[in-house]
Amino acid sequence: MTISLTAALPCMCGSFRRTSRALTQLYDQALRPLSRSPTQLTILQVLSRAGEVSQGHLGEMLAMDSTSLTRTLAIMVGPRWITERRGKVGENAGCVCPAPARKNSWCSALVGKSPIAPASSDWGAGLE
Repeated sequence: MTISLTAALPCMCGSFRRTSRALTQLYDQALRPLSRSPTQLTILQVLSRAGEVSQGHLGEMLAMDSTSLTRTLAIMVGPRWITERRGKVGENAGCVCPAPARKNSWCSALVGKSPIAPASSDWGAGLE
């Protein structure tokens, strides 16, 4: 699918949204062989850097609504890319959550591994 970005839209918001959709399509195609979506990759990258975070804090970090985040996290538990921890946030090492409230938290199950594992030498070629 080819998208023309040459036609100007009447506002910056429309232009940014169109550009965002075009970039998402490029990443979708590049990540498809790795069984990852751009959203999943972003979540894995954030969790690999942040450690353990509450779902609410993760949603804030990603500027993602609760429903979409819940749906995506549920999908990512199946192949064991992420781990849900129940209990008081802050009890587990590496927590960066702002408040030690009684909540569930999430962390990457790919500690020490690349978020786009299995690595593919040509996955980035489509993004250049």
